[in-house]
Amino acid sequence: MPANPLLVTSFSVAALVDILAPLLLAVFLARHYGGRWRYWLCGVLVFLLSQGITRIPAMVYFQTRPAVQAALAEPVWFWPFLFFAAFTAGLFEEGGRWLAFRFAIPPAERHWRTALMLGAGHGGLDSIGIGLLTLGGLVSYLVVSLLPAETFGSAAAQVEEGRKQFAALQEWEPLLGGWERLGAVTIQVALAVLVLQAFLRGRRWWWYALAAHTVVDFT
Repeated sequence: MPANPLLVTSFSVAALVDILAPLLLAVFLARHYGGRWRYWLCGVLVFLLSQGITRIPAMVYFQTRPAVQAALAEPVWFWPFLFFAAFTAGLFEEGGRWLAFRFAIPPAERHWRTALMLGAGHGGLDSIGIGLLTLGGLVSYLVVSLLPAETFGSAAAQVEEGRKQFAALQEWEPLLGGWERLGAVTIQVALAVLVLQAFLRGRRWWWYALAAHTVVDFT
């Protein structure tokens, strides 16, 4: 199966958007609004701790438990599980942002420029990670398209299944990943500003951030 140049292009564009857009956003915020890079890195660390090191491994462990797998095989548990996944994402990420504002950011620095950089770093690492996965998808597509089936030996059947999945893609579909990341980074910045309000206007604003995060992820 020859590689479709339009599909290669859309994978490449999506990966570039995922990786470059959050970095360009951070540069813009730093230059035009005086955002500090230390708070961008703080946002990166918050995402790494709240998702990469804690929640995601916990969710993987939880979903591999036999009792959980048996429950999820029942359609009645599908929507409750999605809500649980959305709620825990909000709980961990907004909790991580609150801890950052409380312990890592001095009171004098708790203003909107800091929140913008914190959110850009948080959403930026998320987006860059997905961009790298998209590049991995591009490499996989090129490998299964350009190499003969016998190259893969005992894995030939799985490779053939992968080829069918890639062949079923419309040329524009990978671009949806880049579009989704643009929206996700915007939302992460907005949520950081909401959490900031918990220190300026009252703790209820953290609950607003948690609710907003849960609704967005669940939707």
